[in-house]
Amino acid sequence: MRKKKSKRSSRPIVVGHLEKISSGVFERYPEQITGLTEGTQGVYALYRRQKLYYIGLASDLKRRIKWHLKDKHKGKWDRFSLYIIRKTDHIREVESVVVRIAEPSGNQQRGRLGGSKNLVRKLGAAIKERQKEERIGMLGNGKGKEILVGL
Repeated sequence: MRKKKSKRSSRPIVVGHLEKISSGVFERYPEQITGLTEGTQGVYALYRRQKLYYIGLASDLKRRIKWHLKDKHKGKWDRFSLYIIRKTDHIREVESVVVRIAEPSGNQQRGRLGGSKNLVRKLGAAIKERQKEERIGMLGNGKGKEILVGL
């Protein structure tokens, strides 16, 4: 009789989240929001009329979002989402990826991707090589050796 393979479960990066919560929760339910978020780190998003306005990261999510009720973003957002990240090793990269994808109007910087390599040049070279192969296949190699493909 075969033994069942045990599933290896990986630990999640995101261990809790709130999505599109009214900014009024800080005034009406401060103890409840504190109980859920105090001392947690993660990525957060601010919305205005259901449209993404700003993305950020914080080592203390509650304090950071509450601060945005008073700083230059005051009055520019009415809802927030937060994603509690278990480990801070990659939190800046997670924020950068999300900002680069969403391009919210409130973010002035796109964020860095550390050791990531931009693959545009490699893609361009690969496409150029493929086009060369296609041209040779359709027109021949120019040395008197015609190659007919698909005829």
